[in-house]
Amino acid sequence: MSPPSKPDPELTSIGGWLVVAAVSIISFLLVGSTLASLGVYLPVLQADFGWSEQQLGNIAAAMLVGLAVSSIAAGWVLNKIGPRNLLFAGIVVTASGAIWAANAANLAQLTGAMAIIGAGVGAATIIPGATVINRWFLHHRGMAMAFFIGSIVVASAAMPTMTDMIIRATDWRTALTVFAGTAFVVGVGLSMLVRFPPPREPVESGELEGESEVSLSGMTVVEGLTYSRFWLLILALILVQLSINGILYNVIGYLIAQGYSSGNAVSIYSIANLFGLPGLFLCGFLADRYGAARVIPVAALVLALGTFALLPVDAGDSFALPVLGTFVILWGMASGIPSQIGPIILAELVGMRAFPTLMGIKGALVSLVGALAPIATGALFAVQGSYHLPFMVSGLLAVVAVPMFVLAKKGTRKSA
Repeated sequence: MSPPSKPDPELTSIGGWLVVAAVSIISFLLVGSTLASLGVYLPVLQADFGWSEQQLGNIAAAMLVGLAVSSIAAGWVLNKIGPRNLLFAGIVVTASGAIWAANAANLAQLTGAMAIIGAGVGAATIIPGATVINRWFLHHRGMAMAFFIGSIVVASAAMPTMTDMIIRATDWRTALTVFAGTAFVVGVGLSMLVRFPPPREPVESGELEGESEVSLSGMTVVEGLTYSRFWLLILALILVQLSINGILYNVIGYLIAQGYSSGNAVSIYSIANLFGLPGLFLCGFLADRYGAARVIPVAALVLALGTFALLPVDAGDSFALPVLGTFVILWGMASGIPSQIGPIILAELVGMRAFPTLMGIKGALVSLVGALAPIATGALFAVQGSYHLPFMVSGLLAVVAVPMFVLAKKGTRKSA
């Protein structure tokens, strides 16, 4: 009779799963109340101040630029000050920016406040969250990241509705103030639970709590920046993000143009986003079982197929429902996977020593270039007066990323 198997220390690690829960709830609050809810604030601001669409675009751009710049800085300082201090600083900056925005009297003040909010969110969400999860988990990174990125998916579906309810009951200034207070109190409290895992080897002098030669093995920043497969991975992730953003910001308008009501179009969009949640957990299970680098090329291909399914959609066609269902399921399930699997592959590719800095660079580049997708989609729309061409290009971008992911994975290695 074989002896009973020992419980998996990663799955039974209370400290590790408390860290996952803490960074997930923090990201839920910060991302859900800022990036995900920005579209709720903008029409209210336009009605209040009479600003043009271009002026509103400047507000959104300021938040995205703040997010991208902060991601690079956060990655660089994380190993120097630790995740807890970085989270605390990011939460304080975000709450301060929200208070400033709530008291803004003109466009310049609000734009500056949004840039500060973006900087705080960039410092307190993906970079520290992905880093501590990759340090705590080695064999179950996929599932742990599924919980983390899944919290952002849920926030994107739930928090805009909550923001809209507060604005309707009071006003947008009160909504920002409530968010700032909640983010500060809850976020700071949860950040106290976040730390690096205990060392696997005796801690050497000069290291932060929980660091060791095992946990900090891998390339230096310079080695990572000169590693061709790192840039191949970045390029593949950029192409996939362009593909996702090309659909994300335009699918509602496309569905309305194809004969769907505004309410139905929004519902279809929301359902597709919610399908990202089971997609994350399925992908997490597959990544832990077969390897993250093997899963992401398949995910990119599924994303492309879901995108192509949009092309023949017509509300008056008898095949509209199954075709639209194909988009909702395939695109919805695959759209969150790059954010989940990308950091895992990066950790396997370069190790954890330079991971925070390289993760920050990855996040900034993917975010900044991905922000060009709505502009490119508008330009391609003008060619034929239809979304078919830009949506075709979006699908092809995901297809082109597939062989890049395959080539990048040949250089991956397991690192502690």
